[in-house]
Formats: sequence, C-alpha cells, structure tokens
Amino acid sequence: MKKNFRELIVPLFILFACLFTFYAVVYIFNYKVEDNSVEKVKVIEKDKEKEVKEEPYVEPYVNNLPTYRNNYQNNNIMGMIEIPGVFSEVLIAKANDNEYYLNRNLWNQYDGIGAPFFDYRNGDLNNDRQINIYGHNSQNSQILDKLPLSKLLNYTDVNFFNTYKDLYLYTDTQKIHYEILAIKIIQKSNNYHMTIHFYDDQDFIDHTNNLLNGSYNLRQTKIKKSDRILVLQTCNYNPPDTLAIIICKTV
Repeated sequence: MKKNFRELIVPLFILFACLFTFYAVVYIFNYKVEDNSVEKVKVIEKDKEKEVKEEPYVEPYVNNLPTYRNNYQNNNIMGMIEIPGVFSEVLIAKANDNEYYLNRNLWNQYDGIGAPFFDYRNGDLNNDRQINIYGHNSQNSQILDKLPLSKLLNYTDVNFFNTYKDLYLYTDTQKIHYEILAIKIIQKSNNYHMTIHFYDDQDFIDHTNNLLNGSYNLRQTKIKKSDRILVLQTCNYNPPDTLAIIICKTV
C-alpha cells in the first residue's frame, strides 16, 4: 500500500508543477501584453496632444465708433487713439482738407481749440503706409486738459519715453497696435513728415529713416518694408515756431 502511494504521489507532484509553470507563463505573458498596450495608449494620447495645439485666445474687436458718431451727430469721426497711462478714447475726425478741424470741435461747431484729425489724404486707415494725425497744443495751462495731444511733449523726458511706448489706433474694423519710436522737434516750415505716398518700398524705408534721424529720443529699431508708420503732430513752443512729432510703427 505504501509503495502504491509513493508511485502515485510522484506523478501528481510532477503534474502540479507543470500546471503551475504553465499558468505562471500565461499570466506573465498576458500581463506584459496588457502593460504594453497601456503604454502604447499613453504614447498615442501624448502624440494626439502634440498634434492638437490650442489656438491663443483673441479678444473679439468691438467697434464703438458708430456710438460716438451718433452721440456727436458727426460722421466725420473715423478713429480713436489710446496710449495706456497717458490718454484714452481720443476721437479722431477726418474732413476734406487739413483746415476744417483746426477751428471746429467734434460737434462741428466753431471752436478755437479744434479737434484732433487725420490727414484728409489718408484714405485707408488700416493699410496706408503712413497715417498722420494733427492736434493743437497751447501755452494756456487752463485748457490743456482739452488738448490731449499736448501730452505728447512729455516724450522729451527719457523716463516717460521708456515707460509709455504702446499706442493703439481703433478704426471701424481693427485695433492696430503701434510702438512709439521717437519724438522729434522740427521747424514749422518743415513738412517732410507729412509725406504719405511713396514711389516704392525703398522710398518708404528711406523716408522713415530720414524722419527718425535727429530725433530727441529714439528707440533702436530697423524699418522694414512691411511696417506701417503713424505720425502725431502738435505745436511746440520751446524753441518758438516749432512742432513736436511722435513717430510710431506697427508692432
């Protein structure tokens, strides 16, 4: 009886060992396959994340000019400028010449203070290579708060110049970002800065470089043919019979 038991237990032990080994191999194989599948899924998900790039949020442009035109009953209001920290919501009109708004306000009433205005030759405020804006200054301190462009004289101070460098022009369709490059003091008889039409790309670049040459303060930059220029003009009284011009380019 003992002999028969011994003869029986050995084959059972061998069978048990074989079954254990078989299931162990199957388990390990399945685990590795599953593990590899998980890793592959993770890799695919990461690849998809790389493929799907989130577009930066762009704030929708809200055109407020029609409201201002309605408030002033003036369809000549064609734009608005802002220099954050200096002034905001300065409305700019445009007439059929460069004389009308020298002595008229935004209600089109006679007013010696006038109103800031675009050069009448600027027909496309979104694309013209150079846009000119004119506005009064005064030696009468009591009315300076009504003359926003008088604040441009502060750009002769280097700290002010370095602090407030951004200007925004609002048209009916766009908010255009400009960088203030320089302030320049010129004689009233010098109207070179009023040029707005150019023969070709090089003529535009040469004109702008000449415009920047001799500036009071100047931000180092290189003018490219794709740039667009904005020139702001106001009166300067020291020295007498001079103008202050601010030169900006699109960012």
